[in-house]
Amino acid sequence: MDNRIIDLSFAAAKEIESVGPGVVPVRIEILSPGIDPTAGFFTVQVGAFRERANAERLKLRLDGNYSPIFIEQFDSPEGTFYRVRVGKVSGEDAATELGQQLRLREALTPTVVRLDEALLPGGN
Repeated sequence: MDNRIIDLSFAAAKEIESVGPGVVPVRIEILSPGIDPTAGFFTVQVGAFRERANAERLKLRLDGNYSPIFIEQFDSPEGTFYRVRVGKVSGEDAATELGQQLRLREALTPTVVRLDEALLPGGN
């Protein structure tokens, strides 16, 4: 599933019985009218590593061609991971395009993720 936009905590994944398979189909129901789930800012995750040095190497490899690139530390029950994310793109469609570009040009397996502003250095 290349268009996954939800990243759950272990507790949330356990609640919906999706621990183990990694990716499961879900249905999203929007309760507030006027909200467009494809609007807003997105980023493309291109790697997740247990060793920060590996994340730094990938970041360095992509640095000249893409911006911003940032590493997010994620503490999971299985240990700490370092996620490498590329771009701050307005709209899910544009992020999907960036993901395809990264797949074709860089031979990566991208995942589009809604961007939490707090993840970027400086908060924007």
